[in-house]
Amino acid sequence: MNKKAKLYSILMIIIATHLFVFSLAWMLQASSDGDRQVIRAVDESNVVDLIASMPLQTRITSVELHHSSLSLDLLLPRTADPSIVFRDLARINQSAIQHSSNLNELFIRVLDSAKERGLLLAIDMDREGGKSLPSQLQNANGNTIRQIMDKKFQIKYTDKWFQRNPEQ
Repeated sequence: MNKKAKLYSILMIIIATHLFVFSLAWMLQASSDGDRQVIRAVDESNVVDLIASMPLQTRITSVELHHSSLSLDLLLPRTADPSIVFRDLARINQSAIQHSSNLNELFIRVLDSAKERGLLLAIDMDREGGKSLPSQLQNANGNTIRQIMDKKFQIKYTDKWFQRNPEQ
């Protein structure tokens, strides 16, 4: 084989290899969930990864995992708009229920950031209701999200919630 044919063969191998690598990377990116890692089965070894992957505006103060149930406590700052709670609840639902294979229930308590940290609301989300939430919920406003969640889940509002948010 002459020199030109060898160079052509090597060049074709390099091009084919690059095409293979780029197509494989494209397929992996297309099958992934955007920039976030999808966690199939949540357990003690990766629950921290799940929580860290959630882009929340409220602060998580407590996390407990019991078999297929995840319990979270969120701290709502005194000056925060109450609608961020419902956006965060939608994000938690999407991250925990829709992108895991073994979480069947989420118990979330929202606490006031005041010194006494009283309970504002509590919600119990199940897999069935969580899977049926519309995907466009992430772009909806807080009141729309609240109305949808009120219909799908059991949300218990305390008197403190209504004192803090009289318009709701």
